Amino acid sequence: IVSLKDLDLNTISESHLMSSYIHPMIQCIFDLNDDYKIAHRSNILEDENGLDQRPDYVVDVYEDYRLSHQTCFGEIKPNGSPHTKTIVDFYRLAIFSKNTLEQHNLNGVVSFQTIGSFTTFYLTALVNDFYVMTELTTIRLPMTKPFVLDLILCLDDLLSICTLHHSLSKLPSTQVVPTTLTVPFSLINITKTIPAKRRPSLSSIAASSSQQ
Repeated sequence: IVSLKDLDLNTISESHLMSSYIHPMIQCIFDLNDDYKIAHRSNILEDENGLDQRPDYVVDVYEDYRLSHQTCFGEIKPNGSPHTKTIVDFYRLAIFSKNTLEQHNLNGVVSFQTIGSFTTFYLTALVNDFYVMTELTTIRLPMTKPFVLDLILCLDDLLSICTLHHSLSKLPSTQVVPTTLTVPFSLINITKTIPAKRRPSLSSIAASSSQQ
């Protein structure tokens, strides 16, 4: 982890956690040796209704230089986040994975949920006509240099996940993943009056004040 320093960090924000810790790890195990895969942050803006229908993190796969599909989704929350939000993130991962399996006829999708320094990986696949989301492993990322050797204990798990992710692909045309009903995002998203990632403009504040 390039940004790892021996400092007493009080609070790590979601953006800091993603860019300095999660992105280097996911990039190394999922896209570093694949020229046709790109691991990146995807949740930058929300839609006009304030509903967040993008994952925090995604791995895109390209075919013939064009975006084809996704093989991994991630949701990230810092330490101290409300349990309701982390539970919603888990359901979001399930929906992202299921929709991608159906839309692109894949044999599986990897996802991960990060809460603070802990990251749990999952595999979603269609098994005997049931969508199964299997927990693979949980690893703890070191936040300071004294704990960097803890990564050695996770290398076998990370290699297994890397190998599994590399095996994900589209199914033959003779095997079709059936399309089924999915819980709408509006039912699992927490209602927000003002989107957290979109601040009101000065003009809108001024207009609101003048009307009062």
